[in-house]
Amino acid sequence: MRGFLQQLRRRKVLQSLAAYLVAAWLIVQVLDVVGPAVGLGDGAMSLAVMILAIGFPIVALISWFFEISAEGVRREREDAAAEAPTANPVFNYVIIAMLVAALGVSLLFRTTGPEPSEDIETVPMTLAVLPLQAMGEEAGQAGFVDGLHDDLLTMLSRISSLRVISRTSVMRFADGQQSIPEIGRQLGAGSILEGSVQRSGDRIRVNVQLIDASSDEHLWAEIFERSFDARAIFSIQREIARAIAQQLSLALTGEDEEQLQRQPTDNSEAYADFLLGRQRMARRTSESLTDAEAFFRRAIGHDPAFADAWAGLAEVIILQHDYAGLDRDTMQTSAMRAVQRALELAPQLARAHGILGELRRSTDDLQGAEESFLRAVELNPNDSLSSHWFGNLLYNQGRAPEALAWYQRAQTLDPLSVTVSNVLAQCLLTLGQTEAAAAQYERSLEIDPDFVATYAHLAQLQRFGYGRPDEAVRLLYQAYTRDPGHSEYPAQLAEALLELDAREAAARWAERATDHAADHWWPSRAAILVALASGDADALSTALDGYGANLGAAWLTLVARRDLLLATGQADTARQLFVEAVPDFFAEPPVVSDHDYYLAPALAVVLQAVDEQDRRADLLEAALDRIAQMRLAGFEDFDIAEVEALAMLGEHAEAIALLEARLDLHWLNLWWYAFDGPHLAALREEPGFQALRTRIEERMHRLRDGLNEALLTPPESTTTMDVQTAP
Repeated sequence: MRGFLQQLRRRKVLQSLAAYLVAAWLIVQVLDVVGPAVGLGDGAMSLAVMILAIGFPIVALISWFFEISAEGVRREREDAAAEAPTANPVFNYVIIAMLVAALGVSLLFRTTGPEPSEDIETVPMTLAVLPLQAMGEEAGQAGFVDGLHDDLLTMLSRISSLRVISRTSVMRFADGQQSIPEIGRQLGAGSILEGSVQRSGDRIRVNVQLIDASSDEHLWAEIFERSFDARAIFSIQREIARAIAQQLSLALTGEDEEQLQRQPTDNSEAYADFLLGRQRMARRTSESLTDAEAFFRRAIGHDPAFADAWAGLAEVIILQHDYAGLDRDTMQTSAMRAVQRALELAPQLARAHGILGELRRSTDDLQGAEESFLRAVELNPNDSLSSHWFGNLLYNQGRAPEALAWYQRAQTLDPLSVTVSNVLAQCLLTLGQTEAAAAQYERSLEIDPDFVATYAHLAQLQRFGYGRPDEAVRLLYQAYTRDPGHSEYPAQLAEALLELDAREAAARWAERATDHAADHWWPSRAAILVALASGDADALSTALDGYGANLGAAWLTLVARRDLLLATGQADTARQLFVEAVPDFFAEPPVVSDHDYYLAPALAVVLQAVDEQDRRADLLEAALDRIAQMRLAGFEDFDIAEVEALAMLGEHAEAIALLEARLDLHWLNLWWYAFDGPHLAALREEPGFQALRTRIEERMHRLRDGLNEALLTPPESTTTMDVQTAP
């Protein structure tokens, strides 16, 4: 046996087989990624694996009888058996090249976390359903027709091979002024469905036509006239869906047919109230949301088994928290009861799963929320809202690269949604893609120049992209004067003023924010930040008691509670905070992920206090390794977590150089805490660090002094102030 192994080594059989395995692995990886893009099915992969397996013994035989050398391929000399084996440079170079290529492929196609289950750009058919026109008696009851349009979209979205543009985007073409080709271009739709609804007594007529968006040619038209009842309307919707599938050569799966056959209710009065509830809910005003809730409750009164009405009730209750100040506890309790009833009645109702995901997110059940959102999209790939909400969940967990994919999916399904455009831009900004974010915000302004929230998003761009908190203050003041009831704008104003070292002004704006909505996320964050900046331990403790629960286990609440505990000698209790928040940090070795790396320096401060020096060093090294991997994956903005880790590990010169580079890229986020807090304490006596502090203080004071004094105090009345004349 020993002699046989020596022969294998001398004849380079083992080297040849190693090279073959590397090459085979590389081929499989390339096929796995490229195959679906060029139309290769699973059979191609199976055939490739079988051929590669057959080739293995063939390579072994060839390498036994032949030698690959610098002079080429030649037959192995039998009389060379006694020669000592020597390294063959040709084989070495071949194997090294293959390993480098394999590593390159692995890095090129590296992905992390859940991504959309299908690449929606490859879906061949995209349909836009224009708002239905109300005719006859229905001309005075447009709310019913709007709701019917929304329900038709829901029915069509059940066809898995058809991409359906969301209602938000198509409603922009309700005036009928644009041509069909122009509408198709703006929405990215290949086909357009338009129609009208006329109701006369107990009869209803629906007239629809399918049009090719590029040529403006009519593909199909039909008039449906039936008795007015819920069964007839659902039957019309099913016939329209099947006709469109036939005209576009779409094969309906068994699951598609099952979804189309679903009959939400047999009660015509319940269905009419449900449609009016959907129409009122779309307006997003406090008054319209109250009306929508009443309509959904009336629908449930007519038919208690109407699952869609229960889901609508849950959704409108959530929106009342966001838009009308409904308190969080009432929202969570009432909405959860409604959505659970919806799912009891219809377990396959995609919209209900998405609503459940949003409720679970609001109660910090992040794993449950993720499962619900993914289930919603699985049941309805056209659900833009669940894609948007899931992106929010990922983004708030610090998983911006994954969130980006879901925001892009939502934008494809809802291309003219300014809300989706804004969150997509915000995500790009977080990823360090400042110019791409600026271009996306310009797109938001093109979609709707009067959408107030865009001004708040532009303020984020000024703060984090260009280092101009003074411009952010001006933009946020404009947003607040346009919508003084929105608590997010004064809260963000407070943060921007803290960056400008205008702490008294920040406190005034934070108080205005909490007056509006004390249990919302942004006002709670502003209140805690103002207390942290004050240096008053009692004020910070009071703020955490009053608002900390609204933020959950966020970086801010962990750091603020940690600082209070360490100041009173409770290091072990501070350590337990992190055990509960990030248990993986206490594994052996520590496990740091893309969405919690920034917490490692915060825990390292505690580990220093409890004298766990080895764990501290291992954790910081793990955080730096994770940041390096994220950078390879395209993530660019790490705030200053990398600076903090390097400083704590004693790499002072490197930390200061990196901090200066971050300042050159307009980093400002909580700079006042970074320079005074414990994370960079090791650098405090370094001249370079002191010079950077002076640089940022002087710049912020200069920008602050250029602000109009009127911006520093919330106005008593904002009803008549116009955005163009705001100071």
